Parts: sequence; C-alpha cells; structure tokens
Amino acid sequence: QVTLNADLDHAGLGAIDGDRGSITQNTVASIEVTTHQLTAIAAENIDLDTVVDRIDVRSTLAGDIVIRDGSSLQVDHAETVDGAINIRAALDVLALNVKAAGNTGDVTLLAIAGDIGIGSVTANSNVVVTASLGAIHDQNDDSLVDLSAATGTIRLTAAHEIAGLGADNRIELADGSQLIATNRSGDIRLSGLGSLTLTNIVTGDGAIDIVAKGTVDAVWVDSSATDSDVNDISMVTTLGDVRVSHVRAGVLNGDVSIDAQGSVLDGDTGVDDVDIEGNDVLLIARSGDIGTPTGQFFIDRPNGLDVITHASPLTPLEMGDLTANAVNGAVVLQATVAGSLQSTAVTLYVLSDGDLDTSTSIFNVTNLALIADTDGDGLGTLTLADSLLVSGDLWLEGADVVSAGPSAPLISLSASRLLFRSGGQAELSVATQALDATTENDLRISSTLADIELVDLNEDLFALQTIAPTASLALY
Repeated sequence: QVTLNADLDHAGLGAIDGDRGSITQNTVASIEVTTHQLTAIAAENIDLDTVVDRIDVRSTLAGDIVIRDGSSLQVDHAETVDGAINIRAALDVLALNVKAAGNTGDVTLLAIAGDIGIGSVTANSNVVVTASLGAIHDQNDDSLVDLSAATGTIRLTAAHEIAGLGADNRIELADGSQLIATNRSGDIRLSGLGSLTLTNIVTGDGAIDIVAKGTVDAVWVDSSATDSDVNDISMVTTLGDVRVSHVRAGVLNGDVSIDAQGSVLDGDTGVDDVDIEGNDVLLIARSGDIGTPTGQFFIDRPNGLDVITHASPLTPLEMGDLTANAVNGAVVLQATVAGSLQSTAVTLYVLSDGDLDTSTSIFNVTNLALIADTDGDGLGTLTLADSLLVSGDLWLEGADVVSAGPSAPLISLSASRLLFRSGGQAELSVATQALDATTENDLRISSTLADIELVDLNEDLFALQTIAPTASLALY
C-alpha cells in the first residue's frame, strides 16, 4: 500500500502511480497536490486534496476515488473497476470521461461555486451532479449519451439551467434512465435516448422541455413555482407513450404540450387526481389513445385523464383552451376547461364532476360522450351549442342539459344512436335511428326522420322515460 502523507508541489506535470495499493490521505497530515496535470493510478483507493487543472485518475482493482480540488477542475478520465467516484471542486467541474463500475459504482460531482460540464458520465449505480451556485451543461454539442446510471437514479441539482449548449441544447440520458432534476431558475432541457422516468423534475423559474425516443413516465413534472408565459412544459416522444401522473405549469400563464408517438395515458390509479394542469393544454397521441377507452360505449363509464385549464384574468388571449387529438384512437378526459375544447378522434369522452360547457367547442369525432355531474351530487350542468352532429354514437348527460344558443331551450341533435339523460327538462329535435332518453322533468322530442327506434342503450331497463310524477312526455 502506498500512503501519501506529505505535501507534493509539482511545477509542471505530475504522475502518481500506486498500482500495488492505495493513494490516500493520511488522517494526521494533509495532502495537497499542486500541478497543472495530475495522473494517479492505484489498485485500490485514491483520496486526494488537489489544486490542479486536469486529472486522470484510475483505480484498477477495487477501490474508490475521492478528489477535493481547490479551484476549477477538468476531469480527462476518472474510472473505477469496483468503486465509487466522488469529485468536488471549489469552482467549475468539466467531467469529460467518468466511469464507475461494480456494485458500489456511484458517481458524485459537485461544483461549489461554478458550473458543471458533462462529457460522458457513467455509473453502475447512481449519478449525483450538483452545481450549487451554477448550471449543469452538456459540454459536447452532439446527441450522444451524457449521463447513464445503469441500476440507479440520475440526480441533477443546480442553481441555474440544466441543459445543453449550442444547437443541441439538451443533456442526453441513457435508455431506461430514472431522473430527478431540480433548479432555482433557468430551463431544464433533456433528451432520453430511449425510455425515461421523470421521478421529480421541478424548476423554480423556467421551462421544462423533454424529448425521448421511448416511453416517458411523467411521475412529477412541475414548472408552476413562477407563473409565467415562458415557463411552459413540453414533452415529445418519437417512439412510445407518455404516462402522466403529475404535470403542472403555471395555472394562469404556463402552457402544457404533450406529443406522444403512441398514447397519452394516466400514469397512476388515482381517481379524480389532477394529472395535467395549466393555462392552455395540448395533447396529441399520434398512433394511440389519450386516456383509456371502455369496451361498451353506452354502458361502461371510463376514468378519464384528469386535465384542468385556467384562464388568465389579466391576459384576455390566455383563455385556458384544451386541444386533444388522437386521429386514429380515442380521447378520454375528466376535464375542467376554462376556455374552449377542441378534439379530433374516433371516439371522444369528456367527463366532469361539475359543470361542462361545450358551447364553443369544436369536435371532429365519430362518437361523442359529454357527461357532467359524474360524481352524482346533482351539481353539474352540461351546456351545448344550438346543435350537435356526429356520424356515430352520441351520449349526453348531466344534472341538467341546456343550450347556450339562440334557439334555447331547443337542442338539435343528430347521431346514429343517441343516449340522453338529464336531471332537468328538455326539448329536443333529433335525427337518429335509435333513441334512449330520460329526464327528471318534462321531455319533448320531435324526430326529423320518418322512423325512430326506442332502444335501451345503457341497459337500465328503460328506453324513454320521465321520472317526476307530474312530468310530461311527448314524442312526435
């Protein structure tokens, strides 16, 4: 074993080779290596205090590497065969090539008062990168893997942005990465080169921008601490789904955009927990669904992806709109929408525990279900435009169902099959081949087709009824 217990002062290049043992700090005397470039090779541990510009440090059998540098430090190479790597610098850290292998193969990088630049950092276990007063950057303007933690978690903590430099403005993460990334201000821009789990991504004042080549699990993604129009959240997958548990931008000004090559799905099993919240929300599922549809349209009530949009009272153009497109699939939403709702899909479900106003909505769908008062407490009005037309099935339900158009209270409806349920009264003009209608109070229906069939579509044993004893019913 080689133990250094005296000061070393090299004016030029310095090399320390302890390939038959360790290079360690003695508990009695301090070790300080001062040189331009330090090379240290040991079979076991390396533990040094340094004031150097560049280091190449390697443990060749089983041991840890610990470097405490008093200035800025460029890590040309740091590698263990079976051990952890812990590198700390008073100012900047430039980690060009860092690799920790073995069962205890963690990598920890700390810049106390500067930035951290990442070239390639690989750990068998965890990667922890902290820029206490600075930023974390991808040092190379490329699309290669910057950070990899094979069996653990990548944790990035910075005062400022966590992102790339140049044209490639993201930090690239290995396939299967689990990530925690937080900062006080500045954007967080990341690229997953496969699947990616976003365990906790939070910025105090910045935007969050995620791109991945595989499925993204958005467990907790939040930019709401500073409510600003520039502090948006964007997630894009070029392969795979986006599974959402909590994605929240500033509720009055921050927008959320999720564009999945596959589906956009609820990532947890909670009912009526808010999955997505912001000012304007855009959801795209290019080859799948948004939410999870049910098997039988009129019978099974789905638990939709829970989305809330808010209007900004100080910015008239920030209306709180929701756009949800699944051109070849279904959209299933438990939604509270401040502005308008637009959707293109084969089948669209929109559910709300309270009121649901779709009077300004634009639907390009085959089958449509609009359901207010899903919790059944009698508080939830479904508001429609004068007329509503779909080529497939239409399901309308609420504690009350009303029209906001100039023909109110008359509502004109056209569908292949129509299920209508209201806790109030209704006057309907319908063009449908199959009808199932229930109201609490008076119900008046005129058919624009010569023939209409009364069908128990929801299997409640009734195809046409009014519930109140004094309610009237007319069909003509």
